[in-house]
Amino acid sequence: MMEVNGPAKGSTCSGGEGSCGCMHAEAKLIMRMLSEGRQHTHLEVTLAPCVHCAHLIVAVGWVKRVTYLQDYRDKRGVRIMRDAGLEVEKWRP
Repeated sequence: MMEVNGPAKGSTCSGGEGSCGCMHAEAKLIMRMLSEGRQHTHLEVTLAPCVHCAHLIVAVGWVKRVTYLQDYRDKRGVRIMRDAGLEVEKWRP
């Protein structure tokens, strides 16, 4: 399953980076997984999750591992997930 950052269905983005109101891919993916009754214990993402997405990932309870390719500008999301006991690692090819 794959999602990308963007607006909710039927809406548009407005504003600049970090303030446009778009949904992050992690939030869109978790919402879709919940609506389809799916649960995966490992998420692979391009950017390390932001603070809000990290809290969402921890809150669903079934994600145990997150692998990311690039650091996010705010590193607190990684710390939040690790503090909650999730395995979080930066993928290195």
